[in-house]
Amino acid sequence: MNPLSRKQESEAEYRGLIVSSLSGYDIRETVKIWERMSKLNKGKSSPEFMSTHPSAENRIKKINEWTNEVTLEYPPIKVS
Repeated sequence: MNPLSRKQESEAEYRGLIVSSLSGYDIRETVKIWERMSKLNKGKSSPEFMSTHPSAENRIKKINEWTNEVTLEYPPIKVS
C-alpha cells in the first residue's frame, strides 16, 4: 500500500548524512534533532510497524552507528 519501506527510508537517511558531511555540516547534530523530536512526540507517534518510517529511537540508533563511518569516509569537500 505504501510506496516506500523503512529500509528505503533508512537508506535515504544514510545518504543524507553523506551529503551533509560532504557539504561540511556537523552530522553529529542529526542525533540531537531526532532526540528533540522524540521528546516532543512522546506518546503521540504511531507504532513503527504501522509506519513506512523508522521510529525516532531506531533512527537515533542507526545514525549513531553511521556517524563515525560517514565522517571518515566522506569528509567535507574543500573548494579552492
